[in-house]
Parts: sequence; C-alpha cells; structure tokens
Amino acid sequence: MIHGFLFAFSLTILAANPNFHNEVVGDVQIDQTGKTLTVIAVLDKRYLALGLKKDADCRPQEMMSVCAGEYFLQNLQLTADGKSIELKKVDQRLEQSSVVITYQTSMKETIKKLDVMSSYLFHLNSHALIRLQLSVDGAIKHYQLNTSKPSITANF
Repeated sequence: MIHGFLFAFSLTILAANPNFHNEVVGDVQIDQTGKTLTVIAVLDKRYLALGLKKDADCRPQEMMSVCAGEYFLQNLQLTADGKSIELKKVDQRLEQSSVVITYQTSMKETIKKLDVMSSYLFHLNSHALIRLQLSVDGAIKHYQLNTSKPSITANF
C-alpha cells in the first residue's frame, strides 16, 4: 500500500516538473553595458564534445581549443532592434567540467529589443536546455531555450 502511494506521489512530482528530464548543456549570459555587448557561454564539456564529434569537421586535438567557439557561434543567432549581431571571440578557457567562451561586439545604441535563437545541440539531445540571462543596462531577464522553444524575444 505504501509503495503504491510513493509511486503515485513520484509520478505526480515528475508530471508537475516539465524540466525534470532536461539536461543543461549551457548557461549563456548576454550583457550590454554602455556600448559593449558581451556574451559569456559556459558549455558542458561532455555535451560539447558530443556535438563536435557528430557535427564539426575538426581534428581531435583542436576540438576544445579551436572548434568549440566556432561551433557554438554557428548555433546562436542574435538580433538587436532588427539588426543581426556579429560576435568576436575574445577569450576561452577550460574549467573542470565546462568550456567558458567570451564573445564581444560594439553597439551604437542601447538595445530595446533582443531576439535570441539557438539550435545548440537540440538536434542531438531532445532534452537539451540552455539557461539564458539577459542584462541591458542593469535590467535583467531570465529565459530557457530548448527544442520546443529555441528562441525568445526580450524587450527592454
């Protein structure tokens, strides 16, 4: 009897939490301070390696050092106030379980509307989740991107 109750209770909790099975493949912070837009991507090394092995034409010794930054950028599109944003990689470092890549670009004006679209690893993992934090001159917004919602629009 008690096992049946615990099983039913577990199913209720799982059904109530749609992110239970999601796997965070990356955390992305997009920050505009003044005229500089900075994107910091913290990418899980295991999932990044899987994507690079499946999709990238990259030598094994260059996977994390050279190809990682390009691969992530190929799967990220940013549009600010209707204009596509070109990012330049300015830093990359390896941590214990992640790769941290920093990109930057100059902006002429403060962003009023930002569209973010990512397809990073969604075709390889239907449970992939990207946590997104946007900050424009101190206004902070949080989102999640996944296979069913790969893009967002934020107004500031």
